[in-house]
Amino acid sequence: KTSYAVAADLSEMELKKILIEKMESNKSIHRSDEQRNLYKALVEA
Repeated sequence: KTSYAVAADLSEMELKKILIEKMESNKSIHRSDEQRNLYKALVEA
């Protein structure tokens, strides 16, 4: 991998972590099946 690809992967992981934390903190994952499924897919990705 080029250093750019590694940096892109790293930032994607960071963004995913931030998104997961936000979803957990505002409890949006409990509002609907659709949001729960999105959260589950995000965590498993």
